[in-house]
Amino acid sequence: MALSLKKARLEADFLAALRFESSKVKADPAHWHSHIGGLIFDRYMFGSGASDFFDYGYLVMENDECVGFLSVEASQNSAAIDISLSDDKKEYYRDIILSVLNALGKSKRVRINANIRDKKLLDALDSLRFIKGNESRAQYVFDLKNTDTPLPVWENESIAKLTLDDLEERAYHSALATSQRISSKMYKALMDSPYYKNAVDLVVRDNESGQMAGYIGFWFDENSLTALVEPAASIKEFRRRGIMKKALLHGIFLMRQKGLDFIYVSTEGDNTPARKLYESVGFKRYGRVFEYYINL
Repeated sequence: MALSLKKARLEADFLAALRFESSKVKADPAHWHSHIGGLIFDRYMFGSGASDFFDYGYLVMENDECVGFLSVEASQNSAAIDISLSDDKKEYYRDIILSVLNALGKSKRVRINANIRDKKLLDALDSLRFIKGNESRAQYVFDLKNTDTPLPVWENESIAKLTLDDLEERAYHSALATSQRISSKMYKALMDSPYYKNAVDLVVRDNESGQMAGYIGFWFDENSLTALVEPAASIKEFRRRGIMKKALLHGIFLMRQKGLDFIYVSTEGDNTPARKLYESVGFKRYGRVFEYYINL
């Protein structure tokens, strides 16, 4: 294999992964891609905290240049692989995935999500005898250049950037979006990180009770002129009031003010309410994503 895998061990490796993702998106921003916002959010909001990145992260290297990023999250009986390569290196999908499978050993079910538009990844998975499973994700793109979405009017709720006063309540409701409740300490670590400057982290509060009614985050990248919505959730007691649609429109307005061109979002394939929400404000679906698996 002409490329090599480098285990992420230093903060410089995380920065290299961010630079790679940003440059890949910049080259083709109109199509859905993995995004720096996803790398940052996943690093701080899952598992036991930011240091977990050094357990699952790998850089794909060509000499001294990072040309891809790979995450391998393995447990005793299963593993999940996410892979992102520059377009001119996609011929190496098969070699890289095969090297990971060989390293994982036996008695594991290995899963990879693949968009049907990524023909080279599908060919690699087929050659390795992966089995196509259920539709797993729905990926969307919003074109900011061809829209004039106004700032929504809030009457019974208010929206503002998250502050330390919101921290405990925001952490308490974190599982609504990610299925894992995180601690206030973990969220504070994100806020204190140098990467939080790329976030527009919004909370919605009910004016009458003062309670948190929902939240939404936008991660922007000024290099590629794109943003990622991650996460978005409404609290059960305040649903069916149009809160998340207004919060989404509010964030879209802010991203357009920053001069960005596109916004990405991804949700579970069977999350019909979320899909309807994103489509209702103008997000366009990009391909279809299925889970592929193999039993080692």
